[in-house]
Amino acid sequence: MKLLSSLLLSIVALGLTACSSGGGSGGLTHGQLASDFVASLNYDLDYDVELVKTNTLQYDYIVVYDYDLDSYDAYNISSYYAGDDIGYYLDDYEYSFYYDLDYTGSDVYEDYITGVRFSKTKMTSSDSVKAQELVDGLKVKKATNQLTVQFGLAPARAKEIAGLALQLNNTDKSKMTTYQYDQYSKAILGSSYTEVQAALADKLSGNNASMDKVFSKAAKTNGVSKQSVEKLADLFIKN
Repeated sequence: MKLLSSLLLSIVALGLTACSSGGGSGGLTHGQLASDFVASLNYDLDYDVELVKTNTLQYDYIVVYDYDLDSYDAYNISSYYAGDDIGYYLDDYEYSFYYDLDYTGSDVYEDYITGVRFSKTKMTSSDSVKAQELVDGLKVKKATNQLTVQFGLAPARAKEIAGLALQLNNTDKSKMTTYQYDQYSKAILGSSYTEVQAALADKLSGNNASMDKVFSKAAKTNGVSKQSVEKLADLFIKN
C-alpha cells in the first residue's frame, strides 16, 4: 500500500515537494536569498527598500522597509532563486505578499486586514492556520504550473489534480481505507486503487498489459497522451 500511495502522489504532485522550505534557494541560505532579493528590487526595479527582518514568524517571508512609500512590506521568497527576473517574480507571487504592515512594537509587524503577524515570537494557532493556507496555495499553484507545462494537462484539470494531491499528501494514510484510496485513484487516474495495485503486481511479474490499460485510462481521464502519463511514472521509478 505504501508503494502505491507513493506512486500516486509522485505521479500527480511532482511539484509539491519542491515547495518545501528552501525550495527556491539554489543552494543559498535564506539570509543570502533575502539579500539578493532586496538588491534586485533596488537595482533592477529602482526601488528604495531596506531589509529589516530576515527571519520572521511566517516561514520563508522577509520584511522590508520601503522609503518611497514609508511602508513595511512582507515578501514570500520561498520560490525565489538568485538571479530570477524580479519583475516576473513579483507578478507571479503577488497574491502571497503583504503591504503597508503596522509596526505594533516588540519587533512585531502586522497586516491589519488579515491579522497575519511577522515576528520572532511564538505562533498563535490562528497564525499557523493562515501561514499553512499560504504555503498550501503556493504548492497548488506550483504543481499546477508543472503539470501544465511539463506534462500537457489543461490548466483547470492540472489545478484540480494538484488540489487532490495536496489533500492526499496531508491525509494520515495509515488511517485510510481501501475505499478512500479508490476514490482518490479514480478521480486522478480513472482507475481504482485495487486496479492499479493489480496492474503493478502484473508489471512486476513481467506482464505489462494491465499497466498499459491503466496508463491509457489515465491519459483519457486527464486529456493527455499516454506517453505523458508514462513519462510521469518513469520519473517516479527513476527517483
